[in-house]
Amino acid sequence: MLDLPQRLDSRKPCLVLAPHLVFPTRTGSNIAIYQRWSAFSRFVPYVDIIGQNTISRYEDGEATQTTPYTNPVRTKKQAALRTVLKRSQYQLEKFVTPEFSTEAEKRIADPDYGLIVGSYLYSVPMLQKDPLSGTRLHLVETHNDDFKWYRTLRKAATNPLAKLIARMSEQWTAGIVQECGDEILLSHVTETDCEGYAAVAPNHQSIITPIGVAIPDRLPLAQPPQGDIRLLFVGSLGVMMNADALAFFGKTYYPVLRDHFGDKLSMDVVGNSPSETVKRMCETHGWNLHPNAPDEQLHELLRIASFTLLPFEYATGAKLKLLESIAHGVPFLATSHVLAQLDAIPPSCLLTNDPKDWSAHVQTIHEKGQSIKDRLELVEIAKQHSWEASARGVFEHLTQG
Repeated sequence: MLDLPQRLDSRKPCLVLAPHLVFPTRTGSNIAIYQRWSAFSRFVPYVDIIGQNTISRYEDGEATQTTPYTNPVRTKKQAALRTVLKRSQYQLEKFVTPEFSTEAEKRIADPDYGLIVGSYLYSVPMLQKDPLSGTRLHLVETHNDDFKWYRTLRKAATNPLAKLIARMSEQWTAGIVQECGDEILLSHVTETDCEGYAAVAPNHQSIITPIGVAIPDRLPLAQPPQGDIRLLFVGSLGVMMNADALAFFGKTYYPVLRDHFGDKLSMDVVGNSPSETVKRMCETHGWNLHPNAPDEQLHELLRIASFTLLPFEYATGAKLKLLESIAHGVPFLATSHVLAQLDAIPPSCLLTNDPKDWSAHVQTIHEKGQSIKDRLELVEIAKQHSWEASARGVFEHLTQG
């Protein structure tokens, strides 16, 4: 039983604060917030989500209205400077703008909402402005272990300013969890993430809500033996972790695969807002860059892909990209830094750090081919992790007596 101000009243709607949410969704947190909480609207009258530049209402799992609003998000340099000057948290300074705050505060003041959800811990200052705080249920989606995340960024950064910002962000996060951990419910993706927060705030209240996946309507395509090998990387291309993953792949795995398969090998990179570093990387290696591709184009690239890539040299939490891959019937190649959230790794997929193992595995699948039956078996595994099932789990947690 959860020791919270009150349990969820399923007769009341839900409000979600997600200042990072933009469409099309490419980052794990954007996908998770949109998919889980639109699905949650099947269990309450409706769910309102305030994103970076849209306010959307969902009823019975479908968007019934979307209203755009103007919100000039701060640049990375502006957010970095504000973080240092205010001894704050980087994402808070980047995404929680006066324009977002205005839209959020108007709706937070509405007593009709039975649940207010914040995305990431930097949404907590907004929740603290709730006039019904202490009597209304608050939940925060943490998405990953922020402490591990910022420590990893601090170690990976070569810029002293970036190291300072990561340290300040970690300190701010620790402070907010220790201050409010017994007043809000934290939703963690994995037990490992929960342990990371418990190390800082042992008495914080939490539930585990694993990530889900949307199952596409279109069937995957067969991959004939000895055909072309199409690799696919998907992710927000302005994010350091994804840029580092592509660089790691380009340095460690791609040369081995290219030497083995030659002209049969091609690489597609899909994502929003590619940095100049990513653009140069794609040009240098001859990879096909698809910046800001719409969902229809991404889904078609997934249908024809031989493998998706999760070549992370460091990562936190389970990777939604992994489930999305098998939901489209596409096997993945991943490093051991990726948490699979699967009972077992499907035989056509691979989770290892050895480039020679990647090459040997691709060769095995390449010689055998991938039939429709093979690919549909991956889809069936993914169906066990639907977003509706995830949303139902959250609902049951919040309404238990």
